[in-house]
Amino acid sequence: MSRVADLAIAGRSPAAKFHELRLKYWNNDIDVVCCFEGGDDVEFYLPHVRQRLALHRERVDFLNCGGKGIVLTLLGWVKNMSWNLARLGFFVDRDLDDYLAGNLSSSQLYLTDCYSIESHVVDQDFFDNVWQDFFRLSMTDVRREVWKRAFYDGSRKLARLLFPMIYMAVAYKRSGGRVDFDQVKLDELIVISPVGDVGRRSRRHPSSSYSNVFFDATPSKSDIRAARYDLSSEDYRSWLRGKFLLWYAVIFFSRMKAALGSRKEPSRAVVRFNFSADTAVGFLCSRVSVPQSLSTFLDDWAALIVYDGVAPAKAVLGSVNLTV
Repeated sequence: MSRVADLAIAGRSPAAKFHELRLKYWNNDIDVVCCFEGGDDVEFYLPHVRQRLALHRERVDFLNCGGKGIVLTLLGWVKNMSWNLARLGFFVDRDLDDYLAGNLSSSQLYLTDCYSIESHVVDQDFFDNVWQDFFRLSMTDVRREVWKRAFYDGSRKLARLLFPMIYMAVAYKRSGGRVDFDQVKLDELIVISPVGDVGRRSRRHPSSSYSNVFFDATPSKSDIRAARYDLSSEDYRSWLRGKFLLWYAVIFFSRMKAALGSRKEPSRAVVRFNFSADTAVGFLCSRVSVPQSLSTFLDDWAALIVYDGVAPAKAVLGSVNLTV
């Protein structure tokens, strides 16, 4: 491995992120610091933090930690050092934690209601937001209900098709194994028709497509049955990876754009916005409702600021091991 690669990896380590956080914490020009996993978290959370805490824009800073594990590690370290937690907020996705041992809990830790932020963005208002703001079509257009029904029917069908993979992931994690959802190639598993219908691309047994997703465990049949049972009665947005839902949404709306933009359409839709996985969440963040749980978390944080202030508290030196 090259020296540049070594430095890049070191810069993403918990210790390196802690030193970044420490510099921000002791900066008197900053009132609060938000620690995020990364990705679209900044665009979604930061405007709500600034508004609810009633702080000047330039006095709210953030740290992209590069993963959930680092966010939780930093939270543990700063609690052990007796820092003023009114200056800090930690935000992570719930993922599959509800179905695994040891639920996460801390007064300054926000957990998403659904699997992830993407899961919240792709909610019941999602279609109408896209229909009005990007397709510039009327809510009374007779085509709206047809496409809206197709979108949410497709979302549920996608969840059914991926359900075996998700409960297998829970079974592997409960057995001490590892799961890498980034290895899932949805376009090799799922096909979406020109009208947005969802189907399985291959007729092979689903497990044969996930051989590079699960590692380091062999769950028993009873473990697999238990995981399937636990997930079967839950809303799919609590266990289906948000990025999978977003992948489907991007393809669905590209299909809808092609259909409604056809010259054969009496009222053609002209969409100039490039709706992709990289742009969708950022553009839609300001258009989705604030989760009640986030409102409550931020209200409690604001009350803590009133009570404790935002001045840095002196750390208890030598109380954490930064080599973890």
